[in-house]
Amino acid sequence: MREAPPLLAGAPYGHVPKPCVVHPELVTEHPSWDLPYTLWDALEQRFAQVEAETGWDYQDHLSTAPGIKLGGYPGWGQDPQWPDCWGAASRWIIC
Repeated sequence: MREAPPLLAGAPYGHVPKPCVVHPELVTEHPSWDLPYTLWDALEQRFAQVEAETGWDYQDHLSTAPGIKLGGYPGWGQDPQWPDCWGAASRWIIC
């Protein structure tokens, strides 16, 4: 691990990087929203059983890992939101 960089005389606050470390770990992920419907239907009862026994929800606790990652399944935060534009003849159109 490297030492902190030397402070530069007269450098404005926030212009010198702070030392930081990265601790990568290998995590096995499983699809969440991308799980095929037929597989979701087959496993839904097992997901409910695990949640009843442990309090862990499949989508929130057991599928995609949180945080910054390289590769793996995306952790969707929301459904896509499309901008609405006011169009001709007083109708809403997607733009």
